[in-house]
Amino acid sequence: WKRGSNAPSFTRPLDPFCAFATTMGKDKLDVKLGAHNYGTWGTRMESMLDDLELKPAILAAPSTPEEVEQSRKAINVLIKNVEDMHLATLKSAANAKAAWTTLATTFAASSNARRLALRQQLTRLSKKPKEAIAEYIARARHLQQELLGAGHTKTSRAKS
Repeated sequence: WKRGSNAPSFTRPLDPFCAFATTMGKDKLDVKLGAHNYGTWGTRMESMLDDLELKPAILAAPSTPEEVEQSRKAINVLIKNVEDMHLATLKSAANAKAAWTTLATTFAASSNARRLALRQQLTRLSKKPKEAIAEYIARARHLQQELLGAGHTKTSRAKS
């Protein structure tokens, strides 16, 4: 179509449903915090809170009315992104920093056990009969990502 012709407009109409659709989901992760995904969930949640300009609320206790409001908003975002088993922890927290610290502390103890279990799974990993090499490699990479998400750091072993 020529310029100035009656070509269709590709701009969005200004109606509340379109505006809602474009902003919906900005405060929700794809996967909620469960029992075994704190490492990756925490990283993604920090990033989201940073994008929403709420990250300071999990770093320090609020001291001004504006910070109290930011803390309240941050707790609401956390609540939307956890499984039901974590709701009581968040609801009972005095502020977003306390909630964040409690979640981190809760998962720090279980992280060590989780890392050990994942390392054992990776050590025992073997190709299944009739399993394609690509599937085997994908399982190995998934275990590696789970380990990194659980806080495992890559180290090189000294050769003997």
